[in-house]
Amino acid sequence: MYDGERLLPEAQRRDFLSGVTWPQVFCVLRIRAKRVGDGKFLALCPFHSERTPSCRFWPKSQRFFCFGCHSTGDMIQFVCRHYDVTEDHFLVAEFFASLPILPLPEQLPLIPLPGRQLALIPEKR
Repeated sequence: MYDGERLLPEAQRRDFLSGVTWPQVFCVLRIRAKRVGDGKFLALCPFHSERTPSCRFWPKSQRFFCFGCHSTGDMIQFVCRHYDVTEDHFLVAEFFASLPILPLPEQLPLIPLPGRQLALIPEKR
């Protein structure tokens, strides 16, 4: 059903994608990805079977490319292809509206492990 055609106007695409990150999309679609150089992500492509990760995701441009099956596009096209729907399907709007808000690493609290001290805490004398 998904044909890769961009049906949404550019303004609506920007609204969907403003503030959205790849980790949010990975979390909902249950994709295991790891961070590689310059903040990019690498994962197994969900569109074909493979053993070695070949799908790259670029956070700044919000685009992806698979070197195995040559799938490419932005986050909206990735979600459409994953669910096999067109861009104007209601599921796309629902997906982006319901994304979890993930804290940035610097917003996470530091929790000391038992028996260890954090480097930020000065030692008692």
